[in-house]
Amino acid sequence: MSIATTDPDPDPSSTFSGAPSPTQAFVRQPRFLPASVPTDPVPLRPPPVHTDRTWRHRWLSSALLTSPGIASSCLLLLFVDSSMGRAVGFVTLGVGIAVTCFASVRGSAGEVTHATQQRRAYLRYLTDVRRQLHRTALKQREAQLWLNPEPSELRSVVSRRSQLWERTADDPDFLQVRVGSGEQRLATDLESPTIPAGADAVCVDGLASLVYEYGTMAEMPMAVSLKAFHHIHVCGTDEQSIRNLVRSIVGQAVTFHGPDDLRLMIYGPVQQSHEWEWIDYLPHAQRLPGHQTPSNTTAFADDAVSFTRLVAAVGDRPPFSRDGSRQLPHILIVCDTLPLPDELDWLATEGRQGVTLVRLVPDTREGVNIGLEMAVTDDELTLGTQNVSYTGTPDSLTIGQVIRLARDLSRFRLAESENGASSAGGHDR
Repeated sequence: MSIATTDPDPDPSSTFSGAPSPTQAFVRQPRFLPASVPTDPVPLRPPPVHTDRTWRHRWLSSALLTSPGIASSCLLLLFVDSSMGRAVGFVTLGVGIAVTCFASVRGSAGEVTHATQQRRAYLRYLTDVRRQLHRTALKQREAQLWLNPEPSELRSVVSRRSQLWERTADDPDFLQVRVGSGEQRLATDLESPTIPAGADAVCVDGLASLVYEYGTMAEMPMAVSLKAFHHIHVCGTDEQSIRNLVRSIVGQAVTFHGPDDLRLMIYGPVQQSHEWEWIDYLPHAQRLPGHQTPSNTTAFADDAVSFTRLVAAVGDRPPFSRDGSRQLPHILIVCDTLPLPDELDWLATEGRQGVTLVRLVPDTREGVNIGLEMAVTDDELTLGTQNVSYTGTPDSLTIGQVIRLARDLSRFRLAESENGASSAGGHDR
């Protein structure tokens, strides 16, 4: 159980009173990555097929069954007047039938034994493959939960400090945030064989069960890259679920990314200011370095004029392009239900490099370029782009949980580098 789930949620109206916590310099530690997960595909052997022993045995049984009759008939015809000949013929017929029955029973038993041995050998093979895939699945789940923990575990990440602000612009998962949980393919692809005709039915069922069980993994973290989109819609039928999801996204971002690489801006109505007061605790809500803004400027704007003044610092950046030069710090703008001012319409249409706009309950307008849409309905999350769509369960971070997280983060400030400059300064990479 995480720290965030051991205490009741504080009253938001009384949380922001009192003196701020003393700050301390924080030095990033070398990043610890989980154990690598095998990615080599696993080719599966086809199930065994019954060989041609069946038709050979049937031919041999027919020959053995007819040969005593033919031999006894010949003896009876040759020695019809001899009692000894008739006796020999009858004995020959009886012995032949007995030999035929014995050979048939033994041949059938041998065939069954061979098929059973093949089946047992293949099922043992499937058991070995299942154990291998189970180990891979455990490694994959542990690695994903380490990189993308549940929202309730974020305070534990801060208290450990080993993962705090660990992601920088040089990491492949920079600006990757968890948004929910859902199905995920196993890291090692299963190459299913072609089922031959006459394959053992038990082995075929065992193979199908293995592929079904380990083809995908349930309740795995779903993550998106904020730097891959300049405009994200978050909509749905339950406003509280939407707000919990957006708080979770912001909480993930500020926990794993330092204020030198990520800054936060909020644009919302004054009636919703209590939903965002906690951002004043975050070092990510400070003024952008190198821009002339009043010292009392906050990261929350409740009208078009103050929001335009807040965003003016990034207006001179080039238009958004996934292949463009990286601009730091990355700016995460959350627009809480308010329409964008006309002079800032470029945030939704062409965007800016190093800027991601997240809009709550937005109205989709003609011509607006939506990079990613997150729809929350009845505890179901749907991630949709122009080409693909994924479904899962949305993450949730309550107002009480995010307040505690923000207060934990408020104690830390990035330590100054050796040359005396703060590592939280803005720069291009």
